[in-house]
Amino acid sequence: KKWYYRVVKNNVQHVDKIVDVPNDRFQKMTQMHPWIVYKGQKARPNNGPILLVTPSEKPGAFYGITRDNWLEETTKQLRKYTDRKIIVRDKGLRGDRIGDNSIGAQCARDGVWAVVTYQSIAALEAIHYGIPAFTCAPTATQHLANTNLSLIESPMYPDEGEFQKLLNYLTYCQYTPGELGNGTAYRLIEEMQL
Repeated sequence: KKWYYRVVKNNVQHVDKIVDVPNDRFQKMTQMHPWIVYKGQKARPNNGPILLVTPSEKPGAFYGITRDNWLEETTKQLRKYTDRKIIVRDKGLRGDRIGDNSIGAQCARDGVWAVVTYQSIAALEAIHYGIPAFTCAPTATQHLANTNLSLIESPMYPDEGEFQKLLNYLTYCQYTPGELGNGTAYRLIEEMQL
């Protein structure tokens, strides 16, 4: 079940900035969903594969790309810099991306070196799980994810304090149906200039 809904004023992603906000909403979410507690960077095998998460139809239509073209071009770019195995994962339906099928579960199962995605929540999930991520289009993680595929063999992992700051911020951008109905979402968006 979807408990929270993203609201973005005048955009499709929160890409402009990361606002420094209290951690109260994040702490409240962790009480309801304890698995979202952030545990930091993970060690990963030096010979691990790259998990390439394809874009879904919505961002493709918005940015004028297709899944197949992006997959072909991104694979071609990666092959200039690495000979690692590439595992292709389609985004799939929401119910197909949780539990044993989550990005974190797949990273653990396959010993993933890094996750490469167009502009998916997969980047956030990878970093949250402790794996470096690369993004190719505007996304909420763009300030903390890698964007230059030539660095695939030496990916940067964000400072843990900065990533926690992003998590805190994103909880101020996600609202329950009750908060959407009672004015809390509108009030926070206006107060925080989100």
